[in-house]
Parts: sequence; structure tokens; C-alpha cells
Amino acid sequence: MLTYNFFQTLSPKSLKTALVYFICEADLPLSITKSTAFGALLELCNPAVTNILVHRASLTAHLTNVYFYHQESIHHYLLSNEIDVSFTTDSSTSPNITSYLAVTAHYIDTDFKLISIIIGLTEIKGKPFVPFIVSSNKGSHLSPFRQPFRCITGNTIYECASLI
Repeated sequence: MLTYNFFQTLSPKSLKTALVYFICEADLPLSITKSTAFGALLELCNPAVTNILVHRASLTAHLTNVYFYHQESIHHYLLSNEIDVSFTTDSSTSPNITSYLAVTAHYIDTDFKLISIIIGLTEIKGKPFVPFIVSSNKGSHLSPFRQPFRCITGNTIYECASLI
């Protein structure tokens, strides 16, 4: 679905973008960047990487930017194909107490592979909690799909670390 033409030369931004695509496509946690073996692999591929610091916190911010860059093409892709889509939510809190709530679309493609695509991402401000979401199209990330969604979560973000 997406083409990977994110770098011609190694730079901090191109490395972050390549890592974001890799982590998302392989469904890996951002904490993989803490791994000594992962750092050694990057350095083996290109010794100049040792001068470019890649941390989970900086990748989290860059991941949000990459998602918003592709958000419209993801919505168009899901709407243009006649597929049955299921929706789930997931929430997380970063160490700086920034909370995020994501809406993910899931479907099975023609090769019978389960595909999961994040279609909505919002920052939850204030104390870390996940509000109850009721059936509504108004102001929702799902309004282009003309389908209401219902999500009932726990009272705190810590109670619903993963709802998928």
C-alpha cells in the first residue's frame, strides 16, 4: 500500500522515518530501540549511525507525524475497496504522561492476511484516562465511513493498556 522512498542519504530524519516504517510494518514495540543488539545492527549497516541518536521518545513524536502524513491515503484506501472492516481502540501513556487513543481498522485481504491500519489518533489531555465513547458520527475520526462505532473502556488508561 505504501511506497518506501524516504531517504537518499542518511540523516537523522531519514533514519527516524525508516525506523518508524520498519517498526510499524513488523508490529514491533518502540522499545526495540533500547536493545543493544538493535543498535549494533544499525551500526553494522552504516557506521555513521552512531552519531545519530535514536530514542523511543523521539520516534514517538515522529511516528505521529508520519501517521498524519498518510492519514488521508489510508481513509481513501479503506473507502475505495469493498471490504468488511472491524474497528478496535488502543490507548497508551508515554513517560511524560501524554496519553493517546487510537482507532484501528482491521480487515482480511484477498490473500487471507489480517491487515490492521490506524485510522484515528488523538491526544488525551489532562489526567490520564480514557473516556467512554458512545455511538456517534459527529466529530469522529470514523465519520468518512458513515458507520457509528461503540467503544467501552476502563476508567483509567492503565486499566486498558491494550484493547486489541
